[in-house]
Amino acid sequence: MEQPGRGVVSACGGLRVVTAAELPGWRLIGEVDLSTLGLLTAVLESGIGGTGDLHLDLSELAFIDIVGVTALVNAAWRLHPGRRLVLRRVPPLLRRIVQVAWGRVPGLELVEG
Repeated sequence: MEQPGRGVVSACGGLRVVTAAELPGWRLIGEVDLSTLGLLTAVLESGIGGTGDLHLDLSELAFIDIVGVTALVNAAWRLHPGRRLVLRRVPPLLRRIVQVAWGRVPGLELVEG
């Protein structure tokens, strides 16, 4: 997996992962479902072992199912204390699913912009 700042990281089916230009992390483009979960999981795994906060820009995420949301929540739980998984430009439905299913998740921050 390439490090942030180097362009397209990977693609699988309907999901592309590219480095986010304005922050340390990645941008998810397309859809996360069972067929693309492996790519999301690989991206999250590569960031879990790092340092600092892990950022994902979701502004171009067209769809995410419950397995994808669960992967995000599990990644946040696995981060070392003091680190966060910061989800930027979160689709309203994803925000609602997290609130209803998990409430407040330690290590997970949902940001509007």
